[in-house]
Amino acid sequence: QREKLLLDFKNMRERTQKDLDIGVFRAKEKFFKNFLPVLDSFERAEQSLNESSSVTSLLDGFRLISKLFSEGLVAEGLEHIDCSGEFDPRFHEAVGQVDNSLKPDGVIFDELCRGYRLGERVIRAAMVRTSSNPSGVIAPPPTESEGSAG
Repeated sequence: QREKLLLDFKNMRERTQKDLDIGVFRAKEKFFKNFLPVLDSFERAEQSLNESSSVTSLLDGFRLISKLFSEGLVAEGLEHIDCSGEFDPRFHEAVGQVDNSLKPDGVIFDELCRGYRLGERVIRAAMVRTSSNPSGVIAPPPTESEGSAG
């Protein structure tokens, strides 16, 4: 009985490992299928570089590749971290401050490098500069008449 139990356990472990290997392979296959259109677009862009020197068509091609690449990442669950509003150290990495009177202290002034997360896990924090308002007074935004007067 002991030998039979050990053999059953060994078979179960091998089956489980095989199932895991198949699962990993299918996940990789799905991932790479999302990026084959990106690879195809890069190859077409390379061919068009040899045939055409039009900067406009080159820019259009790279915009298309960027869009396809982003769509592939989104399809795999990658999300862009929002950088509007308050600084949150869980999602943002402050790399500087900007003195200004347009935003209050602690608010994100601008995004220097995009951050990404996969589900709730941060893959890379967004690099941002925060606002520093020494006066504490927020200036009103310029009106249309002030903006068009110049």
